[in-house]
Amino acid sequence: MFRSLSFAFLMGVTALSAQAKDDVLDVVSPFELKGKDPISSGSIFLKMDVLETLIDAKADGTLIPGLASGWSVSDENLTWTFTLRDNVRFHDGEVMNGDTVAQSLNWSKNNGGLLARTPVKSITGEANTVTIELLEPFSMLPAMLVEYRSAIISPKSIGQDGNIIDVVGTGPYQVTAFSPPIKMTVQGFNDYWGKAAAINKAAYHGISRAETRALMAESGDADLTLSLDPASFTR
Repeated sequence: MFRSLSFAFLMGVTALSAQAKDDVLDVVSPFELKGKDPISSGSIFLKMDVLETLIDAKADGTLIPGLASGWSVSDENLTWTFTLRDNVRFHDGEVMNGDTVAQSLNWSKNNGGLLARTPVKSITGEANTVTIELLEPFSMLPAMLVEYRSAIISPKSIGQDGNIIDVVGTGPYQVTAFSPPIKMTVQGFNDYWGKAAAINKAAYHGISRAETRALMAESGDADLTLSLDPASFTR
């Protein structure tokens, strides 16, 4: 099961199908894929373990290391330093380092991510650290880095015009096909820095109608169905 899939259960009533037809885990949800960027579809990319953030959080809100193994703040609370994990690669083979992470966070800040609402003066990176300079103290900064719009993407995901041209992250699953707004397929990423993917292939289906999701669950076309209406769930 996906590492983050437990959070998806919080979205509503869930049904599990025992009629799997192939070796692909089919996840059906009411939320459609709006685009390749974390701003529009990052929540789905996080739940499907394609993208990751510098900082993660437990169910009770406690902040824990993500792609950053640790972090600290200066005495005046204006300089935050994040130490990155070693041996992390993006799905395109690019090595994650301070510069690549800074490019990703700057893109998020400049394109409507939560960082745009913070007093960030600059985001720079070198070697295995990322430094965020603030205009004024802002203790909520680490929490902002947990949110899906702050997910880390490869610089090669960003086109020359600043638009996202591909979904390339660091998670245990990489995108193999992307057909918005309905479907995305993923498979395990062999060079993942952490625990290897337990399921090799999966597909996400964005189906807005609850009745359709219910029919997919009944027919075996869906292995995991989220947010069913009460009538469909009872049936």
